[in-house]
Amino acid sequence: MLTGAAVVATSVGGVPEVVTSGVNGMLVRAGDEAALAAAIETLARSQELRARLGWRARETIQRGYTEAQYLASLSALYLELAGVQG
Repeated sequence: MLTGAAVVATSVGGVPEVVTSGVNGMLVRAGDEAALAAAIETLARSQELRARLGWRARETIQRGYTEAQYLASLSALYLELAGVQG
């Protein structure tokens, strides 16, 4: 997403926390091969859609997933797991 590529992903795990279908990528239900193929075909046929979703994907990562934010979150998790109050 940081490269500005439009993404097609399955709606599993933490993916829906990052990818909002139709906003910064396309989500399909896991195991739904027809939906996956349709999403890929939709992106392949629309340069405008690829550009828009890709731009928003990059923006999402730049705003919400910086190295500093990641390290702070990871540090907080380690402290929580160690039972240290911060």
